[in-house]
Amino acid sequence: MTADELELYDKAGIAITDARGRIELALQEGEMKGIQKGIQKGIQKGEASLLLRQITKRFGPPPPDLAATLLAADPATLEMWGEKILDAQSLDDIFPGKA
Repeated sequence: MTADELELYDKAGIAITDARGRIELALQEGEMKGIQKGIQKGIQKGEASLLLRQITKRFGPPPPDLAATLLAADPATLEMWGEKILDAQSLDDIFPGKA
């Protein structure tokens, strides 16, 4: 669309959204989703790290594959394990069949 055509539409009060505006908006939305995903991943990693430190302090060094299990866990599962550690007498109380 030429500058003259844009000016005519503008004078007529017709709203125009050009492709650049739509692309810019899509980029901004994608960036925000990426930031949110990064924040959530960071929180999840922090929760897993805290739980791993608590397990190590309470029960000694955990089995090697437990760290990978913790890092792969979703936030709800990490929260459940975090509550279980408060009453657990062994790793098997938290991770039945895995410890």
